[in-house]
Amino acid sequence: MSDLFRFAAFISYSSKDAAFAGRVHKALESYVIPKALGTFEVIGGGKKNRIYPVFRDREELSAGDLGNRIEAALKASSALIVVCSPNGAASPWVQKEIEYFVSLGRRDRVFAIIHDRAQTVDEAGNDLTPACFPPAFRGDALKDFAALEPLAADARRGKDGFRNAWLKIVAGLIGVSAGALQDRDRARQSGQRIRAFSAISLLALGGAYTAAWVDARNWRADLSAYPEIVAAQGAAIDPAPFAIAGAGNPGLLVPARGARSDAVLSRVAPMRTQIFGNETPEFTDSGSFLSQDGRIVVVSTARAAAVYDRESNAKIRDLGPLDGFTLSENGAALVTQDNTPSRTWTYYDLTRPGAPATPLGDNNDIYGYELSANGAALVVKHRDNTATLYDLALGGSVRPLGQLSDGDPRSNWTEVELSANGATMVTRAQNNAITIYDLANRTRRRLPSLPPPADTSLQMYSVTHNTLSRNGATVALYNAENVAVFDVSTGRVLLRSSVGSLPSVQLSNNGSTAIVRQRVRGDGPMRTNTVNTLYDLANDAAPVSFSGGFSNADMSDDGRVVAAHGRDGLVVLDRARGSERTIENYGRFHLSATGRHLVVEGNLQDNGANQLMGYNLETGGSGVELAQVTAADTVTLSRASSGVAIVRENGDGILVDMAEPGTPRQIGVGLDGGEAFLANDTVFFARRTDGSVAIYDLQAPSPVIGPDGRPRHGADLAASVCAANGDWLAPFATDVRGAAAGDRTREAARANAILAGRPWNPCDWRGVLSGPEGWAQWWRRVEVAVLGRASRDYQCGEINASGAVSERRTDACRFSGVPEERIAGPDLPDPRAQ
Repeated sequence: MSDLFRFAAFISYSSKDAAFAGRVHKALESYVIPKALGTFEVIGGGKKNRIYPVFRDREELSAGDLGNRIEAALKASSALIVVCSPNGAASPWVQKEIEYFVSLGRRDRVFAIIHDRAQTVDEAGNDLTPACFPPAFRGDALKDFAALEPLAADARRGKDGFRNAWLKIVAGLIGVSAGALQDRDRARQSGQRIRAFSAISLLALGGAYTAAWVDARNWRADLSAYPEIVAAQGAAIDPAPFAIAGAGNPGLLVPARGARSDAVLSRVAPMRTQIFGNETPEFTDSGSFLSQDGRIVVVSTARAAAVYDRESNAKIRDLGPLDGFTLSENGAALVTQDNTPSRTWTYYDLTRPGAPATPLGDNNDIYGYELSANGAALVVKHRDNTATLYDLALGGSVRPLGQLSDGDPRSNWTEVELSANGATMVTRAQNNAITIYDLANRTRRRLPSLPPPADTSLQMYSVTHNTLSRNGATVALYNAENVAVFDVSTGRVLLRSSVGSLPSVQLSNNGSTAIVRQRVRGDGPMRTNTVNTLYDLANDAAPVSFSGGFSNADMSDDGRVVAAHGRDGLVVLDRARGSERTIENYGRFHLSATGRHLVVEGNLQDNGANQLMGYNLETGGSGVELAQVTAADTVTLSRASSGVAIVRENGDGILVDMAEPGTPRQIGVGLDGGEAFLANDTVFFARRTDGSVAIYDLQAPSPVIGPDGRPRHGADLAASVCAANGDWLAPFATDVRGAAAGDRTREAARANAILAGRPWNPCDWRGVLSGPEGWAQWWRRVEVAVLGRASRDYQCGEINASGAVSERRTDACRFSGVPEERIAGPDLPDPRAQ
């Protein structure tokens, strides 16, 4: 066991050598003796395997008798370390400290270390080392100087050096071989250097990775924000591909994503969506290029047209460039007019995708046609005032109808109207002669004029308008002052009335009910008012009395439920139940085709918004709050269910279910508020502000929500959106991805630099950790972005680095207006081969 001392060592030195003594002091106290050499306790009760504490005289002493205090410190020290130099040799204090320590009987605990700046030889080459030792080392105190020489460590360059010198002192203090201690120290230093190098390397790699992460985050943030920059400049651009690119892709080496990508993607892609190009013709509520069940889609651009089956995502037919077309409501029949000089008309049976097309004629022969909503009948009107009936339910069999009018044979003004079921046709000739064709029974009844009634003032010899019920059972004829409604099958007059100025007639789909509108003179600032009169055609056309006879009116398909503005509010009449209710706080209203649901926009609120209320007319009761809307918003009520689609003035779309009013669903963004409808409650269809068409599958799981009900993030979100919408995703805008350098803005140039050497559809991007395709894409990007080989850049429609082409991606390129020379396809030469 070691003796109990207060200090592990006492350093004796001249004040002129204080800096060197401080180095020795710090080196000794900070050194940890390797545990491999054993456990050492230099002073009793001190720190194990440490040379601590070490006494430095003048710094350790307080004011008082210096001599007494130094002697006390020497007594309390386990060893004496003497800094040897010409300064130390001349110092009386050093001499006295050596003499006193040796007098304590500790001669073997005296160690010497020669100052690293002490001269080795003089100009004559004489050794100056002895001049470094104090007289006590040369005189009576130590007696045998030669015996001390091995205990002296020489810190000078060319000798031991500073580190090996103080390690010799440590070896003497703990009684081990100096060589063993120095070998251990060299091994430890080597390990420390390796660890330090590794740490520095890791820091460098970490710094490089951090820099790459920050750079990736910045350019992905740039991509996410680019559509907003474009919008701020007064233009519009599809944000989805930029947000997907900003969110990350499979196999990313640097998975940083743009800060706003998640928010943008969750906003623009909350539903499974199919997006088509910006040259699609206008559509109406009957679905002129989307079947009413949302399954069949006709997409037409200036370059090409095609028919798609949305359920299978399959292209049914390629149609070529078109000048116009009509799709039946049920998606069974399609009539097209191509854009060749002759403008040829063609009929397609879409129930049999492989069925041959039926040419109908061209503009030299045809000046119009009517297609029934169910696709069962097609009437083609010829320029010689004859017509041809195609019975499409019987495979397109043809039956000429003969002359359509008694007027001038060269006239092209004959009007034809087909009932939705294709059972009835009404024609009006140039001389306003009306003919009713019962196509189901192959008969026709001509009404050259309305038969004169007893009251000759109701004679109608000039019919200017006609309305046919969708089931073809009832037809209404009217002119500026008179109205008559006929039963098609019998020709019986159901209603005849003189209604005043500028009437119009609305028939229920089943032909059982008529609403006759007429203008009457009003009081006050309103000089005219619109008044509605309701007639029960199935009951001798008796007028139905109810308090909602003013202004706007609507009714269910069967005429059972009628809603109309009245003096005291919105009046809802349920004729089957014999009930009537008034909703006082009303504005615009929407009645479902079944008559089960009603949506009412309440009076203007203080914040400029209307409260949208939903009513279940079957169960009665008060309405439920659905949303806040403005006059500029578009509200669409499902024909059969309780779903309500709202397109905001800013283009955002939401879907609200009256059965669950508290859980609105975001549909999409960039929608044009004037055009939207629900197709069979499974599809929401709208035109977007950039001119493209978006079809949202309301039944599919949301791509932005995971199976656990939590929002997706980053690459997982991008992958989910791509899985749902990748085939229909618009490629990057041409003015960014493919424009000449002089045509780009600063922001577009930045985006183009990021996109160069990458596929046009971000759903096709792969990182280097995703396997061979990721490496192939990486190298191709190096070729383009680094080596400047522009010929290796991707064409729109390519989906991988090997040059494979997707037909749907190619279609999306054409629909988005990408120039044909930038599109890859089997019918185009590979530009890289040139």
